[in-house]
Amino acid sequence: MSRPVPYLLSSLLLALLLLGGCRSVDTRPERPAPDPTAGFSVAIEATSPDPAVAWWESELPPSHRTWIDRLVTLNPAIRIAAAAVRQQLAELQAADAERGASLDASAGGRIDRSDGDGSERLEAGVDARLPIDVSGQLDAEYRSRLWQYRRAHYQLHQVRQEQLLDLLLALIDYAEARQLERLLDQQVSTTRKQLHLTEIRFTQGLVSSVDVLQQRDQIASLQQQYPDVTRAARSAMNRVSGLIGETPAPSLDLPQALVDLAPALPLQRPIELLQRRPGLRAQQAALAAADADFEAALRARLPQLALSGSALWQLLAGNPSAVVQAALDASLNLFDGGARTAAIARQRALLEIAGTRYLQDWLAAVRETDDLLNSSDSLARQLQRNRERLEIAQQLHQATLSRYQRGVTDFLPVLTALRDLQQQERDALRLQAEKERTLTRLKIAAGLPPAMLDPGDRGSE
Repeated sequence: MSRPVPYLLSSLLLALLLLGGCRSVDTRPERPAPDPTAGFSVAIEATSPDPAVAWWESELPPSHRTWIDRLVTLNPAIRIAAAAVRQQLAELQAADAERGASLDASAGGRIDRSDGDGSERLEAGVDARLPIDVSGQLDAEYRSRLWQYRRAHYQLHQVRQEQLLDLLLALIDYAEARQLERLLDQQVSTTRKQLHLTEIRFTQGLVSSVDVLQQRDQIASLQQQYPDVTRAARSAMNRVSGLIGETPAPSLDLPQALVDLAPALPLQRPIELLQRRPGLRAQQAALAAADADFEAALRARLPQLALSGSALWQLLAGNPSAVVQAALDASLNLFDGGARTAAIARQRALLEIAGTRYLQDWLAAVRETDDLLNSSDSLARQLQRNRERLEIAQQLHQATLSRYQRGVTDFLPVLTALRDLQQQERDALRLQAEKERTLTRLKIAAGLPPAMLDPGDRGSE
């Protein structure tokens, strides 16, 4: 007794599913687990609220934000990363299309002639195919593409952060060079006045020629520092030009003042870096993509089904006809020489690598942030001591100058006090610039508000 076709198809499908289900299931490697209770070695006492905007939009002056806007628009590395996001979005759309139906149309004509007899034939057809993802392989492949798109999105933010850091450090270097130049101008002017006073006293026989020569040597020593300052400013301008995709310009209207950044941070524990740092978010996405690839490799061993159909319309010798076909295709690989097993082993290894790298990058980010916190704390103490010494140096210089003007001492104590004062002024500028560099690195290391890293509707599917 013959059995109905649907019964045979369902029996075949059941047999394929049973064969596929009998295959061994590979286990996933253990997922990385960052310690949520870990803390920094330096306590963060006061934290700023986590705003909906980036820190530089609220803490930096317009003179800096103007250059940041130019960087975001013109920087070559950012433009490349943005193009990579568009590439991944196109590949995501292609993977989405693979899960849906496809429809192809065709048409043709033919004329046959033999011994005076001829026939004409016209054809038009439509072919349709709809995959039935019973194994879930197509869905896993789509999720892999989705996470790769998200990874590219986070990498774009990471590149922006890296280029922003380079820009801000260049602006700090330029401002430090210009302020050092002004400080040298003031110091040279002061020393010239003292030289003039010493020369007058020398003509009066009140001081020796050694005092005059010491003053001139002090001026020459200060003037010797100008070339290094000019070179530092030029180097900073060239770096800014490169960051905005331009060749070095003769001059740039860069800000010449250092910014007193607030030391407050919008986080307290290392675990918060996982949601704030775009590089770590990119590693999370890479880990999820590797997990989806592993899932797809597993499901590739299961039965594959597809529903196909076609319709053909013919016109032969004036007689129309139509043929309609429909089929359910099912396949299951029974032997492939171990190719699929090797593919699963490969994807499992890649998944383990992605998990280890994710944890490793988090630990590196924690160490970087902790080092910067310690550096910031150390610089704050150094600046306090420098302010105290600078005040003492100013008082000492005034006292020795007064004694010299009254003829109590020669000029050597004045010169010694002046050199100490100038050194303290240079140290104050150096420490202030280094403090701004450290806080800038620290704020970049702290990442961005999680809302700013949201890839949008497409990335949240």
